[in-house]
Amino acid sequence: MADCVVLGGGPAGAALSGLLARWGRQVVLLHATEQGGGLAEETLVPGASGVIGRLGLGESIEEAGGVGLARQGGIWESGELIWRDLKEEGRGRQVKRGAFDAALRERAEEEGVSVIEVSRIDGPLTGDEPIRGETTEGAPLLVEAEVVVCATGRMTPNSLVEHEVEAELPATLCISANIPDADGHQDGSVIEAVREGWLWWLPCIGGGANLALFADSEEVRERGREEVWRSALAGACGPASGILVQPDTGTIATGVLRRSLSKALLVGDAAAALDPLSSQGIEKAITSAEDAAYAVNTLLEEPALTEALQERRHAWEREVFRAHARTTLETYALVERFSDAPFWSHRSAALSDWSLERLALAPNSKLTRSDRVRQVQTLIRKDRRFVESTGLQISADTQTLSQLHGMEVEALLELFDTPCSVSTSIERAGSDARFYANSRAGISLAVDELVTRGFLVEAP
Repeated sequence: MADCVVLGGGPAGAALSGLLARWGRQVVLLHATEQGGGLAEETLVPGASGVIGRLGLGESIEEAGGVGLARQGGIWESGELIWRDLKEEGRGRQVKRGAFDAALRERAEEEGVSVIEVSRIDGPLTGDEPIRGETTEGAPLLVEAEVVVCATGRMTPNSLVEHEVEAELPATLCISANIPDADGHQDGSVIEAVREGWLWWLPCIGGGANLALFADSEEVRERGREEVWRSALAGACGPASGILVQPDTGTIATGVLRRSLSKALLVGDAAAALDPLSSQGIEKAITSAEDAAYAVNTLLEEPALTEALQERRHAWEREVFRAHARTTLETYALVERFSDAPFWSHRSAALSDWSLERLALAPNSKLTRSDRVRQVQTLIRKDRRFVESTGLQISADTQTLSQLHGMEVEALLELFDTPCSVSTSIERAGSDARFYANSRAGISLAVDELVTRGFLVEAP
């Protein structure tokens, strides 16, 4: 009997397995060798360095790639190519996905994870019964574990883990090709808006380039994949201009949020897959894995918390998905020159479902705590597990907050017990021992976020 069985050997599943094993848990990782179909190479934004360091994944990244490109280009609002040069610390990382995933699985094995290659898993998985299937060698598979985790990506079917789709962005298809003889723009990646969607040009680590088109799935169905691809390249004016190559693959790339309807935990893209424009797919996967590791470790010690931990995990995924949905759709809305095209019109129409009403404050506006703020029981991460605590919430479907940027949310709200401006609240914080370790800029940022989330409102 294993402590945990993880389905899916991509970044989320492999990182989760390795971390749990390092914590002394017995873990089985089931990896389907047929999985794949995504882009050959991907990037990690500089902000991913924190979780990479915490999970000790730096060596795996170096094995599969290294420092990202020296500059980034964009052809977005104006239709002109604008370059941005990057210092080394701002270049992020670039990896070959197959090699990166394999390096993570190898590292997990070194930590003590039992990695089994499978050709079939019999679903649906309930989290209560043994997992059955077949290995790639044709042997029957039977694995019993206390906790079941599904990290099989954005294509996870209901037949594997019963779930409901809670939210979904406009349907997107990624059409891609490798350009082996690319001879231009080898030192920088470029995103370019075209009528059919947007193109991503990413020079390969070993030469050549990856080219991907993110198009509207409905338009692709109506016009055909090859025609949409050809038309997009014909309309390009960046590095994809003049490229004559047929696409290699087509993969669903729709942003989607799922809620598990069984005891099996959903992690990574299986729980919430972001729109590719964020370029944070890998970062989100391993950050989700880190959060899930705390949940699994807690479940093994306190099974009675199963329902609460399921809800806590879903709330985490939901908040990440919502934040990225707003940012992504707002970025799409900046491209007005193709507003009549299906890709852009569908995403413009979806923006109203995700936009936040931001409170426009006059410079000396006085703020106070919203009367909607309520104290609720919540779970917070501490010492490799979740512990019960109290937090603050606006409504049942919003994230419960106890800390924000390293500060206690209750302490921040107390700065406004007597209505005051942001500048006055920062002065008050200066004489409060709870904020001695925080900068003025950090406090201002936290206050601004509390206003955006509705915890602080303008005083009457």
